Amino acid sequence: MVIQKNPELVSKLNCLSLRFSEVGDVVTDETWHSENVRSGVSRLYLIERGEGEVILNGTAVALRPGHAYLIPAGVCFSYGSRSFVDKLYCHFNLLRPDGYDYFRDFDRIAEVPVPTEKIAELRRVFKGNDTLYGAVALQTGICGILSEILTAYPYTPTFAEKLSETTSQAIGYILSHLRADLTVHEIAAAQYLSDGVLAKRFRDEIGCSIPRYVEDQIFRRVEEKLLCAGVSVGEVSEEFGFCDQFYFCRRFKKRFGFTPSQFRREMRDTP
Repeated sequence: MVIQKNPELVSKLNCLSLRFSEVGDVVTDETWHSENVRSGVSRLYLIERGEGEVILNGTAVALRPGHAYLIPAGVCFSYGSRSFVDKLYCHFNLLRPDGYDYFRDFDRIAEVPVPTEKIAELRRVFKGNDTLYGAVALQTGICGILSEILTAYPYTPTFAEKLSETTSQAIGYILSHLRADLTVHEIAAAQYLSDGVLAKRFRDEIGCSIPRYVEDQIFRRVEEKLLCAGVSVGEVSEEFGFCDQFYFCRRFKKRFGFTPSQFRREMRDTP
């Protein structure tokens, strides 16, 4: 018996987490249009019929049948169609151990060919099977397409695949206590460390300060909450510990260019 192991590959499998915030099937019309859209999720469009375009950094990319398109998290893009686009789409995050999206520094729209028959099959799975089998089948198909994109567009972001216990515990504390007034002192005290020791180690491994990281993670979660039906802007503001709704809206607009209410309307109309 010959057993072959690949610990390095296993480590990479375990350092990424794929999370879907929305998966949908849509036939758009000529009203499918918006400018300067920005959000913390990556988008994958699987085009079966129709045509449209996505514009990023002044470059227009045509949406064509039989192709998949990745729009990475964090970029500012515009989109539109003069006729219709018939597609399966998903909004997702491929999260690294540090809690950031794997594609956060990917500054282009990726395009790979996908047979329309394969797209049609994934759409049938989406429409007709809400079992665990259906979920696994859909995720497997989407992961296969992401693998093709990463093969066609070599991209190796710099991040620590394995964090120190100190930094891992700090991230765990932050994510379970996310609020606007969370301080370095509170996080360090939970580990019986000085503020300076924790702050330096965190910056060395994550590449940003703790306050910046806290803000990034708060607003990533805020985006998710704003897209939940029945949750008011005031409730979101209160949940994350902002002193008042006006201050929350001001911070949100400074970061995204929209008020929370405008963001909610824009994102719900951006399949």
